[in-house]
Amino acid sequence: MDNYFPSIALLERLREVGLGACGTARVNRKAYPPHLDDKRSNIPWNEVSGGSACPGGTVLPVQWQDNSAVHFLSTIHNLEDRVISERKKPRLSSSNGPAIRRVFGMPERAKVPIPVITNDYNQYKVGVDVADQYRSYYFTQQKCLRNWPPILYWLLDTTVINSFLLARKLPPSSEYHGCSRTFRLTLAESLVAKYASTQVSRKPRKAYYTPKTSTPYYSKQQQRTKLPPPTGPLADHDFTRMRDSPVGCTQCRFMLRSMKRKGEIPPRTLYGCLGPGCGFALCKECYHNRHAGLSIS
Repeated sequence: MDNYFPSIALLERLREVGLGACGTARVNRKAYPPHLDDKRSNIPWNEVSGGSACPGGTVLPVQWQDNSAVHFLSTIHNLEDRVISERKKPRLSSSNGPAIRRVFGMPERAKVPIPVITNDYNQYKVGVDVADQYRSYYFTQQKCLRNWPPILYWLLDTTVINSFLLARKLPPSSEYHGCSRTFRLTLAESLVAKYASTQVSRKPRKAYYTPKTSTPYYSKQQQRTKLPPPTGPLADHDFTRMRDSPVGCTQCRFMLRSMKRKGEIPPRTLYGCLGPGCGFALCKECYHNRHAGLSIS
């Protein structure tokens, strides 16, 4: 496996169900031994270090020095096994130059003993590279802040790629046979054709944020130009003191707004009406004009 998946907990679980596994690892994963994250610049090329990562000894973490440190996790290898493999001469540096020259000499390639875990990974990991290559052509990944959508998009891409590889095994006359682009277009058209007539119940979605506007959320109230009419008999209404500090008359303010007379200040008052359909601060003249049409009883 590539380093996207392997962890000590995963490999332990696979071993419990009878599956061996190996892959490169990320040193910041949980329970990875910190002493194997050796960042020294003078580590000899092809040096291997490691040890048991858990009490049962089922998972082996390994650090192998190539051009840089490579970290592995495995349940099917050990540190001692080596295999002769043809390798390209690593990049020379001031620290690894003498060791590289002793092993390779002048040729750019040489057969050297390397750890079996490295050889197996290089031999069998090509499936990961092929999958990454297929996914790089057409992908569904989108930028997001949550941690689960990338996994969902990755599973979707992998499902489409696996379906394409299976479709290539069908007879050439099949509608899904062709290149990856043709397969994806055919798949999309088939899905749309199948579910186009399906009625999906759509529930109103809750807004997660309020769009920024130049006016506050009560802007519709501010745009009104007349008050709602009072209700009930005149006996339920009374011109009474409502406040301790004066405010602008609501009826006068609405009247000035309807006349588009900006900048004019309505008369201030302490009184108003608390009857049904009211509750506004009103000057005395506006109170009588507003309640003139009400019946006595």
